[in-house]
Amino acid sequence: MLDVDVPDRETVDRLHAELVADGHQSPQPPFDAFFGSRYAIVRDPDGNLIGLKSPR
Repeated sequence: MLDVDVPDRETVDRLHAELVADGHQSPQPPFDAFFGSRYAIVRDPDGNLIGLKSPR
């Protein structure tokens, strides 16, 4: 899995919504992770998992 750091929690939600609307699968919708970040996972067109992670 490749994690992508984004600038804030709202960006995780916005990017996730945009990617899902474009037809990408999401095995993990945005949630508040135990490590303090907002986090979500989507699949790229090749099936690789991409994590979207905000700062704590």
